[in-house]
Amino acid sequence: MRRLAAPLAGLLLAACASAPEPDVPAPVAACHALFDGDAELAQELAGSGAGTGELCTCFASEYAAQDADGQSDMLALVETLVDVRAAKGFNSVEETVELMEEDRDGAEFGFPEDRFKATGEVIEEAILRAMRDPAGCAAP
Repeated sequence: MRRLAAPLAGLLLAACASAPEPDVPAPVAACHALFDGDAELAQELAGSGAGTGELCTCFASEYAAQDADGQSDMLALVETLVDVRAAKGFNSVEETVELMEEDRDGAEFGFPEDRFKATGEVIEEAILRAMRDPAGCAAP
């Protein structure tokens, strides 16, 4: 019996280790991909008693309030910001935003100025809401 216990325990541990994690909603995952590791923003949020968890709850709330096009734009902009930040080795999202703002016609990053600004304002509102009232963003 002891000879079976060890392999069985190993199989159980392997099964547990490979169990899928609970699904994280796309806007929350996107928010964390963008803002986790941004020490500058984390410090600003901490001054208000917030963290990226509260920010991403506000982000998800703003996302839920958008129509389908707005939601698509939010996720597309976040994906682009994450990619550009990684490619350029930037430490903060703000550095990435400043670079992308220079691409007024959208030729380099795919976000013309008006689309970038409109979508960015929604994301900025999530940040401001998290700072004003960290507990005030209801999950969608």
